Amino acid sequence: MKMLRKSNSRNLKSADKLFILLVFIFVSCSSNESKIKNNRCNANDSLMEYLHTISDSVHIDSIKYVVYITEKGCPSCQSYFSEIASNHFINKKNTLLIVNSYGQGIDISYFLSDTVKNVVFEYSDNFKNLGILKYSGFIELNNNQIDTIIDINPDEIQSKIDYITKRIGNSEIP
Repeated sequence: MKMLRKSNSRNLKSADKLFILLVFIFVSCSSNESKIKNNRCNANDSLMEYLHTISDSVHIDSIKYVVYITEKGCPSCQSYFSEIASNHFINKKNTLLIVNSYGQGIDISYFLSDTVKNVVFEYSDNFKNLGILKYSGFIELNNNQIDTIIDINPDEIQSKIDYITKRIGNSEIP
């Protein structure tokens, strides 16, 4: 009888340990998901607030894609992305290009044209300070909520740019 009680008590302790471990894993996973969701909500709120501050020059309700162009980061990556943006994203419907460059590291001449309707020049680093993108990149919005964020860096740059180009599509601003 004593042996049976010791055995049950050991099994109970193991079961307790397993239960505590499972609860700990569940709580830590839940808190990580919560942190990610809160970070995404904070990023979304910050982005919407930023877009409202520049709304004098841009009709923000129609924005579905935000393309951020800077010369900071990998020089060849930023230059390549700027070239792609100047050839494919200028005057695209639902697309806002935010350019943070004086043209020293990348060619911004295409963005300076009077016919360009979807470019905002931003030199104060207010957009960068939102912390959404470290360097050049792409943000896709879905119902005014951040859906997709793509940083432009050397890792798989061509597949990222191909994805962005397909998402923005061919519709011109009327």
